[in-house]
Amino acid sequence: MDRPKKYAARIQNLRDAMQDHGVDAVFLAPSGDMEYVTGLRRRPPDPVETSFQGDDLLGILVTRDRVVTFLPASSAIHGVEGLLQNCPWLTEDIFRLPRGVDQAAEGYAVFGNLGLANATVAFPRFAQAMTVINLSHHYPHMRFVNTDAFMNPLRAMRDPDDLELIQEACRITDAVFREVVSWMRRGVEVKDVIREIDAQMIKQGAEGPSFNTMLLFGGPGTGRQDAPRPSFAGPGSFNAVLTPGSVLAFDFGVVYEGWCSDFGRTVYIGEPSADMLRDHQLVADAQQAALDVMKGGEATGAQADAAARRVFEDAGRGDEFIHGLGHGVGVNVHEPPGLSKGDDTVLQNGMTLAVEPSLWVNHEYFVRVEDVVVVTPEGARSLHSVPTRDILVIE
Repeated sequence: MDRPKKYAARIQNLRDAMQDHGVDAVFLAPSGDMEYVTGLRRRPPDPVETSFQGDDLLGILVTRDRVVTFLPASSAIHGVEGLLQNCPWLTEDIFRLPRGVDQAAEGYAVFGNLGLANATVAFPRFAQAMTVINLSHHYPHMRFVNTDAFMNPLRAMRDPDDLELIQEACRITDAVFREVVSWMRRGVEVKDVIREIDAQMIKQGAEGPSFNTMLLFGGPGTGRQDAPRPSFAGPGSFNAVLTPGSVLAFDFGVVYEGWCSDFGRTVYIGEPSADMLRDHQLVADAQQAALDVMKGGEATGAQADAAARRVFEDAGRGDEFIHGLGHGVGVNVHEPPGLSKGDDTVLQNGMTLAVEPSLWVNHEYFVRVEDVVVVTPEGARSLHSVPTRDILVIE
């Protein structure tokens, strides 16, 4: 399907959902919702929060019969104008906010001019609070709801083009991992491995990370941890040195043409012990048990989680699996549905999810695997080519 037809269909699907949920308009602030429905990419995230004048009105307003693109005066220097050139279907009805202190008043007046003063308007969960606050000041009778109830089901499904891009994101991720493992050696610090992962993402063709790259360092004799210590949690993990007997669990992903990956494997520094080898296979068994039950139209997210958890419990290790099994992966790296207790969403063919069982061994180190998978009638299929059961050793 060509892009104009694809996004015209998604906007119509949104309007159908709005009708079903009694919503008069949706303001798509920069978010996964905006990107999925309209094709307009978000700016890459900054390391810290940034703002510019009028950014509370940056977004796309979808009503029953209009699609209005709001552009603050500063949007050009922030790259939005350039991104918009790839979405001509969003350029027919543009409201450009004027420079100066009156731009907010003029921008919010558009909602009233469109007859929305008493309307129900939906926002993505990541919309700015200031947008809702300012609208409530201008229109005291306007009602506000969240888009999750109708957007989550729409975003959970993948068309063939989506799946192809996610597959490529996973291929790039595998290439990054292989290059990093071949580069690793004893004596390097965890922070050096993180830098190499992030550098390889660009070299291999990704736009960048889908979330902050995280490594979990530990090993027998490194001391029990009161809580997991990912690499961003402090110098003790960030500056840790890879020495014989230590274990490094990977958790990273990339973005490719707007679609995400999320990946994990475990690497051993020096020859792993028999206990480590056993635990590695136990984690792989738990993942496979979940994949086997993840048949489209049959299993729920909770049932997938239970299948993996049962493997650990049968081995007397249930208390070492300390998180849910996984989550959806799409234009955001964490999306519904969840693979966890209480999520009764029935998995459908074509859904893409991360499946990430792990063991927190003696509260000293993690053994983990994580694959993005696609749900099929026969069960879930991994989109990665790095074998789950391979034992990766840095000599």
